[in-house]
Amino acid sequence: MGFKMESSQHFWEYLRLKGFSEVKQDGKGSCSWPNGNHYEGGFVNNMMDGEGVYTFASGSVYNGSFVKGMRDGQGKYALSDGNNYVGSFKNDMMDGEGVINFVSGSVYNGSFSRGMLDGQGRYTWQNGTNYAGNFKNDMPDGQGVFSFPNGDVYNGSFSKGMFNGQGIYTWSDGEYYEGRWINHICEGQGVVIYTDGRVYRGSFHKDSRSGFGIMTYPDGSVEEGNWQKGKKVKVIENNCYESSPYTKSCIVSMIKDFFG
Repeated sequence: MGFKMESSQHFWEYLRLKGFSEVKQDGKGSCSWPNGNHYEGGFVNNMMDGEGVYTFASGSVYNGSFVKGMRDGQGKYALSDGNNYVGSFKNDMMDGEGVINFVSGSVYNGSFSRGMLDGQGRYTWQNGTNYAGNFKNDMPDGQGVFSFPNGDVYNGSFSKGMFNGQGIYTWSDGEYYEGRWINHICEGQGVVIYTDGRVYRGSFHKDSRSGFGIMTYPDGSVEEGNWQKGKKVKVIENNCYESSPYTKSCIVSMIKDFFG
């Protein structure tokens, strides 16, 4: 995902290491660590608790709520590299609803669990590519819609960041595929509606018409039979086979940025 959180040092750990285990601090205060980290805000029983600002030596800054020494509740985390997160925290991790603004210009707005994109959300890349749907472990997983800058759209099932299961891919020129996908590839039963009016219903293998299928032409005529690697197989007099050309393969743009 390209968004890494730094761990905050607990005030009570510092006191224990310095031999001040009996010291109690409550209310507003501040603490500076030898490594350059600094906290200013609320304390309860020697732990950061309530509203506060934690500044890391790296330049990253967390401004928000703490509970028992950990980031918990609403807060803003600005990293030194320019990325930032605004939203909910739990047990020192992004958890709940929030927004990440990446220095690249990409934006994620949605649900988090244990520091990862998890649940419903929308991820928009700086080039205009957009995914809206379910996430799991930082990747699209479940139902969602992936829109490409050129106008192509995939609407369907994802698994581990890839087109997997039933889905519909619509090209910007109007061509349309609906059927089964395995790892970004048309595989199994599906339907293609071509821009010239032809309709193919049948089997696909590795993005090509393969197996039994039926092609219906704009004039109503129908051609059915077996296909191999996108070409119609025909039986000729000597019982050998010849193939007719396939005009357009079912090619899908691969996701290389966030999920690659």
